Amino acid sequence: MAYLNECRFLNKPAGQLKMQFLRLSSLKLRGIKTFACIALVLFSAQGLAVEFNAIDTAKSKINFTSKLMGSTINGSFDQFGGVVNFNPDNPEKAKADIWIALASFNAGGDELRDEAQGKEWFNSKIFPRAQFVSETIKKLGIQLMVVGEFYEDASGYHDLVNALGLQDQIKFYSNYIPDGEVKNYVCSADFIIQPYKNATQSGVTPLAYHFEKPMLVTNVGGLADTVPNLKTGIVVEPTTEAIAKGIETLYEMGENHFIPNIIEEKKKYSWSQMTEKFLALYQQL
Repeated sequence: MAYLNECRFLNKPAGQLKMQFLRLSSLKLRGIKTFACIALVLFSAQGLAVEFNAIDTAKSKINFTSKLMGSTINGSFDQFGGVVNFNPDNPEKAKADIWIALASFNAGGDELRDEAQGKEWFNSKIFPRAQFVSETIKKLGIQLMVVGEFYEDASGYHDLVNALGLQDQIKFYSNYIPDGEVKNYVCSADFIIQPYKNATQSGVTPLAYHFEKPMLVTNVGGLADTVPNLKTGIVVEPTTEAIAKGIETLYEMGENHFIPNIIEEKKKYSWSQMTEKFLALYQQL
């Protein structure tokens, strides 16, 4: 009983909490070597839209985050355009063909911007544009529940969900969750997703072990040290595409693949294991 999984005693409606990801997979980058993970936010947030067939560049933006000599760089590309056809009710037929003017790179000072246009980076005199063409957009038929308080303005996330018509697939529970109610959310989930951009450790990981839930963590800080990859969960790089692919992999491998390893790994977080280590340390002093 020391490693009892409380979730086994709760009702879990089939498919109540799964994850919905509509993703542009395998975006082709033509003509340049990319140095950054570029996040595309191309749709104007003006309430629920039935169908998208154009990019409103005045109300859209392309931002990126990159690492340079150990430092994080945030920036944007200020000139872009293209064609997007997207209907939330029929995402599999969606298409996107987007171009970015590489000379519009905007990050850091003048020295960095000038360097980015050179041969070692974009070589924008030879390749003035980057082009991204969607190959596949998948609707996985799963849902995402975002649980817990926001420590920043959440309106941008809500606006994007509304603009993409994903209110039925993505639910926000952004209030403080008392300890006694945590199990109701965790036990409803198939997997626990921790898409950190920056972190040292996370208290969510031992929580997932307690409830015997496979998890996805990003490879930042010490998160990967506590989640053996492909055994108790999946470790991915902190990029949109890697996280989306990792979630697909979790469902492809299935919950039962991870459970035996989770049961073994969670013993490291038991009180008995903790007291044994404290006693061993005390005896060494």
